[in-house]
Amino acid sequence: MKFDPMTGEPIYENPAEAVLAQHKKTTGQKNLIVIAAVAVVALVVLIGVVTGLFQSKQMKILSAVAKTFTDESKLAKACGALDLIGTDAYTLYVKADVEGQEVEATLAAKKNEMQLSGMVDVSGMPEIQGIIGLDSKAVRATVDGLDTVLVYKFTEENDGELMDQTDEEVIELINETLVMLTSDKAQNNVGKKVSSAVLKVFNDWKIEKVDKKSFEVDGKKRNCTGYTFTIDENGMEDMSDAIVKALDGEVSDEVLDAFEDLMSDVVDGMEDTEVTVYIYKDMLAAVLLEIGSDEVEILFEGGEYRTQNVIVETEGYTVMELAGSTSGSVEEYELELAGREVLSMEYNEKSGELSIKEKYTGANISIDATLIGKSNELSFVLEDMDMDDYSISCDLEINLKKGASMQKIKGEEFDLGAADEDDLEDLVEDIEDAFY
Repeated sequence: MKFDPMTGEPIYENPAEAVLAQHKKTTGQKNLIVIAAVAVVALVVLIGVVTGLFQSKQMKILSAVAKTFTDESKLAKACGALDLIGTDAYTLYVKADVEGQEVEATLAAKKNEMQLSGMVDVSGMPEIQGIIGLDSKAVRATVDGLDTVLVYKFTEENDGELMDQTDEEVIELINETLVMLTSDKAQNNVGKKVSSAVLKVFNDWKIEKVDKKSFEVDGKKRNCTGYTFTIDENGMEDMSDAIVKALDGEVSDEVLDAFEDLMSDVVDGMEDTEVTVYIYKDMLAAVLLEIGSDEVEILFEGGEYRTQNVIVETEGYTVMELAGSTSGSVEEYELELAGREVLSMEYNEKSGELSIKEKYTGANISIDATLIGKSNELSFVLEDMDMDDYSISCDLEINLKKGASMQKIKGEEFDLGAADEDDLEDLVEDIEDAFY
């Protein structure tokens, strides 16, 4: 092979070799172009996914709602440990003393097992201390002074005197409720199935983009992106039917029937509602509702967080206003309804001091407390409560923390579901002897 001294290109003596070399060169260039094109498309798709460029209108609205209400105040963040309720393991302790009437209780929950232990000391009644335990098969209860452990085995066939004297539908509802309370799978399934059903129906609703509109957010006028859709009777019927279908087999027929009746009362004859949602920086700026001839505006004016200042107006008249401000570690809030101050609140994140004043009822209730929250624990102590006319002696302590330990309930078991009439009479005598 020789090379052209001017161009450096190879000189082929065989014409076939020249054609083959040109084909390889052209194919290589095309391959490079194809690879580059694929890379560019992949980059655009990646940017679209990350930035939300390719989100559906439905997902943009749902995402904005979620981000708006997770953009939290200091007080809400301090209460974040409330999310522990419903997790695999948590312990809730409550102690209250109101004018000498005392109640102390501890609820421990661990996966599909729960225990409630505590003490009740109320005037006119003997002091009671005891424990109630619930697992996936039975409820067990015992009180101090009684050697017997009362047991109800809700997963078994029960044919005792109590069962004969109780309505069959009531027993069935109790049993199904207890099964649901102690079944992780059942609880998880219900939430997932209902959420999926609602989202599927919502995705079928027609949503259109509207012209941008200016709203005040964080102290300045902002141009906000808008989307509009209509909620009508047919759409709500579809939503109700989807939820009922999702709940079928997960809850009792009585609960399902009650839900259907409720939705039927709400949906039948409802007026069309036009909803327009305006979004700024991926959070709600305003929600405008047209319900028949009535117009309602919900304005999220923001501040330190998007829901710090919220105004609800109808026909230019302010029906509700939440006004908040932040100074260092201190947050202040005021709530007005129809121009009348209802509630004021102040919270200090550092000290945990919480002050609440109610002004709507005329009693002018004032509460001073301490609330300290961490990721795995929440502590609330009520220190003082006053009213205009009189003061109530009230001590309240609440503690919620991650993790739980279960006590062993000991004693001779008394099967409530299988007991006959004579057994029940003997039990009543034992209880009377223990307390009186």
